[in-house]
Amino acid sequence: MDQDEPVTFQEAIIGPEYEKSLEAMKSEMESMYTNQVWTLVEPPVGVNPIGYKWVFKKKTDMDGKTNKDDFRSQSGYVFCLNGGAVSWKSSKQDTVVDSTTEAEYIDASSAAKEVFWIKKFISELGIVLSIVDPIGLYCDNNGAITQANELRSHQQSKHILMCYHLIRDTIDRGDVKICRVPTLDNIVDPLTKPLAQQKYDGHTRSMGIRGMPDWL
Repeated sequence: MDQDEPVTFQEAIIGPEYEKSLEAMKSEMESMYTNQVWTLVEPPVGVNPIGYKWVFKKKTDMDGKTNKDDFRSQSGYVFCLNGGAVSWKSSKQDTVVDSTTEAEYIDASSAAKEVFWIKKFISELGIVLSIVDPIGLYCDNNGAITQANELRSHQQSKHILMCYHLIRDTIDRGDVKICRVPTLDNIVDPLTKPLAQQKYDGHTRSMGIRGMPDWL
């Protein structure tokens, strides 16, 4: 465990990086609320609710190093055709965001730009003359999907740079259809976050990636 990581909520709010801790907690709560991952109910009679606590972890790179000055989210997308990946990207976003929803929305906009190349690529293969139906764009964040389908700006999206609202135009034109995918089935995750080996292997196989022994 990183010695600089706070162990308790009290340590987080009085530590030297308390502002970052508070911002991270606020972002996490907003993300859970937006994605409706819980419902507030009255506890059943005679049942004691299970306790909870905050867990604070610093993001590190592949070498385990922490970049305290870099708070940009990791972005990624992958397009698959006939069971194999034909286009993919994994990189840091160009801007710092306030919430997971905003990061996912920017991801979706970046992927929407790639749709133009995908449609041109498939058409030039000569297999089909043109692509009439929208290309499916799958996202596991309900808030980002809602914002992408909303043609008007509102409180949560008014500060997002205009260049990231391209996805709204592509949806309106019928080039893209953004859909919900369960987080556990989101095959782009190996490009954006560390995963358990079994989950990593499953997602990479879904992209059409195989180990050398599979081809021998």
